[in-house]
Formats: sequence, structure tokens, C-alpha cells
Amino acid sequence: MKKMTLFLIAGVLITFLFGCGQKDEMIYDIYFYRMQDGYAEIYALTDEGQQLSFIEIPTEIYGYPVKVGSYYGFGIDQNAARIKSDKLEVVIIKKGISILTHALEQCNNLKYVVFLDDEIISMEGGFIGNGQMIVIDTLYDWYQSHRGGNFKAAKAAFYIDDHLYHLSYDDDEYISEPQQPSKEGFEFVGWSKTALEDNLFDFSRSSSNINSIILYPVWRGK
Repeated sequence: MKKMTLFLIAGVLITFLFGCGQKDEMIYDIYFYRMQDGYAEIYALTDEGQQLSFIEIPTEIYGYPVKVGSYYGFGIDQNAARIKSDKLEVVIIKKGISILTHALEQCNNLKYVVFLDDEIISMEGGFIGNGQMIVIDTLYDWYQSHRGGNFKAAKAAFYIDDHLYHLSYDDDEYISEPQQPSKEGFEFVGWSKTALEDNLFDFSRSSSNINSIILYPVWRGK
């Protein structure tokens, strides 16, 4: 009887220790996620996601804020879910996304994590292995002093309607031009420091002497 009681107690403890915090697995787009404490916690990529070199993390899933990585069970660092990928090179993180310790450190070919916002993005501990974390120039000193790590200030920030649209990060010699934006009733002409058509930025010009600039779209009515 005592042995039976001990086995039952052991079974309950094992279920508690290894089952605590586990939630039903769900898929959104290319992400596996679980609901935890009011957050949608992304912890893995689907087979389709595993083939991508560039991803942009969603800021919410069905109305719930997003965390990348997950803590569950006992031993936080040991059990933190890590996104694994051998092909992923660039990850875009926007305002409203929280990143947990070790979340991306098993992405073996990761080159850049781009923080595409001009407000501080929440992160816990070191979440990236190799690669650089790209931030807007005005926040570079804060990130470097408060977070430490391999941060780099982008050479150019592209704004549309007061929202950060793109950071140039992938070439030290030339500023990379982002995907062409669109606006109903207007034709996109180019990018400019003054938003005027007579002062378009020349992307073929060397950026070796450019530290950090802000560029705006130039529109022409159709």
C-alpha cells in the first residue's frame, strides 16, 4: 500500500513538474505559438518558416500581444523555448513585441535583428547568438549602455507619415533603398531629406561619410 501511494505521489509530481505551464500548440502563419499569461508566445517556426531567410515578427496574434521565446516549467534558462533555424538571416522586431532570453540564439546563420521602432523595445537578457542588432541612431547610446551587446546604429532611417518604415543596415558602403511604398492617388518619386522632389537622395552615392540621416518619401499627384 505504501509503495502504491509513493508511486501515485511520484506520478503527480512528475505531471506537475513537466506539465506546468504547457499549453496547446497552435499555428499562426509560419509560427508555432502558445497562449501564456495573456500573451501569444512564439517559440518555433513551421516547416515553411524554416526555409525563410527573412521574417518579420507579428506584433499581435488574434488581438494578443506577442512574445518571442517562452518560459515554462522549472529552470527558466534551461527550459526557455528557442526558435531554431539554419537559414534565417534577418529578423524584424517592431514596437509591442517582447523578446525573452535565448529566443534566437539557435538561429545559426542569423546576421541581423532589426529593431524597427523609435521607442525602446522590451527584451530580457541576451537573446541572440551571432549577428548584430540594428537600432535607430537616436536610441543607439541607450541600448548600448543599458543592454550591452552587439548593437549597431543604422546609417539611414526611412519615415512614412511619422512612422519608422525601414532602417538601412545591410551595406556599409551604400545605403540600401527599401521596398517602394505606395499611396492611393499618388505616384512615388523617390526619397529625400526634405520630402521635396528637387532634392532626391542618390542611392548610388557612397555612404562612407554618412553617419545617420532621415529620409522621407516624395509623392506626386496622379
